[in-house]
Amino acid sequence: AIVLTKIGGVSFLGTYTLVISLIVPIGFIIGSAREIKIISLFLNNKDFSFLEIEMYNLIKSSIILFSIFSILYWATGFNLIIYIIFFFSNLSLIYLGAIMRVNNEFNFSYLIFFKMLFTTAFCFLAAMQNELYYLAFSDILLVCIFSFKILIKIKSLDFKVFIPNFSNFSISYFSNSLAINADKIIVSLISIELLGIYSLILQFI
Repeated sequence: AIVLTKIGGVSFLGTYTLVISLIVPIGFIIGSAREIKIISLFLNNKDFSFLEIEMYNLIKSSIILFSIFSILYWATGFNLIIYIIFFFSNLSLIYLGAIMRVNNEFNFSYLIFFKMLFTTAFCFLAAMQNELYYLAFSDILLVCIFSFKILIKIKSLDFKVFIPNFSNFSISYFSNSLAINADKIIVSLISIELLGIYSLILQFI
């Protein structure tokens, strides 16, 4: 947040905050909170291998769709596509984190550490070029590096995993994410610059 504000300005930070605030609640609908279910099954000592395979399949699909929409974005310059790009990169990162967490808590911390390094590094590039795409790219790149060996073993690819499965849908997590981000969405209606200032204050809090 500090890097984005220092180089790109509060409006740039505000735009980034708005994108994240909108895609997180949407992710809980389309993603059906699968990462919540896989952790719940693990805690209850049930078999979660089928969910793990499904989530890796979803990560692989996300990477492909991320690439397709990236090409569309750079070809057309249509700004709304950036929301779709961020959605796929964010969803992949969440699912990879969930899988790593149930296997080994240290691996999850390891992923978060590199997420911090990648985000900080790409913040400079994003702010200097005034282009949010690079922040989404940093997430998908991290996912590719951490899951490459496993993803190449999966020969089948089922895009139907993106179809909402409401038996896995968590109303509480969706409503919580919506409530947490509602203030940012409302502030954005007043001013993107004001949202950037508000977001910066929240970081310090």
